[in-house]
Parts: sequence; C-alpha cells; structure tokens
Amino acid sequence: MHWLRLFGKRQLRQSQEKDSSANACPLQSRRPKQNGTQAISMYLVQILLPRADNSGRPFPENSFDQVKEELAKTFNGVTAQLRAPAEGLWQRGNSPSRDDIVIFEVMVHDMDLESWGERRRALEQRFDQDQVVIRYMSMALV
Repeated sequence: MHWLRLFGKRQLRQSQEKDSSANACPLQSRRPKQNGTQAISMYLVQILLPRADNSGRPFPENSFDQVKEELAKTFNGVTAQLRAPAEGLWQRGNSPSRDDIVIFEVMVHDMDLESWGERRRALEQRFDQDQVVIRYMSMALV
C-alpha cells in the first residue's frame, strides 16, 4: 500500500498555535525511538463511502474523484482505495444489509472534530446517506 505524507500547511500552523486546544493532538509530536530516530505522532483519518446509492445504482466515478481531489487539495494528499474489494455488513432490523465501499485516508497532525463533523454531514447529503462513517486512530510515522 502506498502512503503519502500529508502535512497541510494550515494544520501544521494551527498545531503550533493551539498547543492546549481541545482539538489539538493529545500525543507528543515526536517520540524518541531506541535507535535515536524519532516517530511523528499523527492521526489517520478514514472516510468510508458506499459505491452505490440505497437503491443499488452505482455512484458515478467522478463523484469519488471529486472527493479525492477535495481531500488532496485540503490535506496536500490522500490515499484512495477505490478498486480494493471492501464490503460493509451490518444488521438493519432482522435482515443484514451490505454495501461495497470505497475508503479515503488522510494523515493529520491535529484532529479537528468540528471540521470533520461538517465534512461528514456534507458527504451524507451529497451521497444521500443516513450516516457516513469517518473514523480516526492515533498512529506514529517513523
């Protein structure tokens, strides 16, 4: 898998300006390693989108291209898993529901939950979904 280093100028500047902010990364920005190198603590953010609408009609490829371009412009890069076989399965009432999904990933220094919430709501509206999953996890870049 190809990973891109994603350091948005805006996020880096905000990180430096708001060390004690509630949205600032609680991890140390650098952790020493045993061999003298340092790991950079970041967040990996994943956006899961369905490949088709609720009636099963596939979304046009340019819908995903647009999301990819927006993320690349905002975060100076993105990893888009558009062709990998990813499947979501969940229980809705008594019957299981299934979605083929695409996954977008970006790495950020700060987790601005308000901004990501706005992005989630916009994607829910754009893709006519009750809920779009955006998840994040702490990670270290060596």
